[in-house]
Amino acid sequence: MTDNQDQFRNRRLGFIGVGAIAEATIVGLIQSGCNSPVRLSRRNEQRSQALAERFANVTVDSENQSIVDHSDWIFIAVLPQQARAVLRTIQFRPEHRLISLVAGIEIAELQTLAAPVGAIHRMIPLPPIERGVGPLPVCPPCSDLGALFANCANVIGIENESLFSVFSAASGLMATHHLFVWKVAEWMSAQGVNREDATAYASHMFAALAEIECHTPADELAGLADACTTAGGLNEQALQELRELGWFEEPQTRLTRLFNRLENGL
Repeated sequence: MTDNQDQFRNRRLGFIGVGAIAEATIVGLIQSGCNSPVRLSRRNEQRSQALAERFANVTVDSENQSIVDHSDWIFIAVLPQQARAVLRTIQFRPEHRLISLVAGIEIAELQTLAAPVGAIHRMIPLPPIERGVGPLPVCPPCSDLGALFANCANVIGIENESLFSVFSAASGLMATHHLFVWKVAEWMSAQGVNREDATAYASHMFAALAEIECHTPADELAGLADACTTAGGLNEQALQELRELGWFEEPQTRLTRLFNRLENGL
């Protein structure tokens, strides 16, 4: 166990809803050294049971209220259309901390639904948290949550809930990124490259480029594209052709639509 997580050894964690993102969060936490007791709901029962069999500090509970009664921090991770109904059936205590992974429900509404819960936070775990990498926006900032997740994510504290929606909208491009990488690999394979080699090259190329981006100061990020180009080179040709198509304006247009959807309650 790390120094950051040592303080949480007696902090009991409860998860209501165990979908893919909650599962990744739990795995990332435990594999990064957290051995706090973790209690899971049976939604999704197959995932919950598999996690309980995999980790000694994980148990499955059949009742949401029992999870809350035996936990200090409760993570709500059900679909937005289910969250309101689920929270209305649970009785919280003032000493509880509620952490919502649910998109589109603001803290003010959560305070009403979960009263008299003492503290409420929203966060956006992404699938790579399972591997101990990636960003983790938390609103409002919380030093305890920052310490708990310090070893499996880059925690970003956000004061303003509207800005939190900006981060949430940006996460809506994950599937687009994966498909883009796959299209590169698919094209390489169509030219005769072994499928495994094509996939390895495309995925590792973009992962390596992302590694550079993660260590580039904010005011230098925009210059990375031009730094990769040489006059008359392949990168210059592809970049120029895509710019002429207006290709790079499209992501911002889609992000604005996602943001507006979030701000209007999904």
